[in-house]
Amino acid sequence: MAKKIASRQWATSLKFIGATNIILIFLIATPLHDLGVISIILTLIGLFTITVFILQSKLHLLKVCCILCLLTYYCFFFLFGLGYLSLSVIMQKVYSINVNQE
Repeated sequence: MAKKIASRQWATSLKFIGATNIILIFLIATPLHDLGVISIILTLIGLFTITVFILQSKLHLLKVCCILCLLTYYCFFFLFGLGYLSLSVIMQKVYSINVNQE
C-alpha cells in the first residue's frame, strides 16, 4: 500500500508500521503478549492513514469499505477494552467478514 501513496513521508511511515507489526506479531505467542497492544495501536494508525488517502481518491466503493473496516475495528477494541467479551466476539466476526469482502 505504501507504493500507492504519493506522499513520501506517509509511505515511509506505513512501511515502518508494517515492519514493526511483523516483528511485534510474534509476541502474541510469548509471555510478552501484553506488548502486542503496540501492534494493535500501530495497525489502527496504519488503517486510518490508508483510509485518509483513499477518501481523497475517486474510489467511492473503496471509501465505504474503508470506513466500515475502521468502524468495526474501533468498535471491536472499544467493546473488548470495556470488558464486553461476548459482544467483542461478535464484533470480531463482523470485522473479519468485512475485511474478507474487501
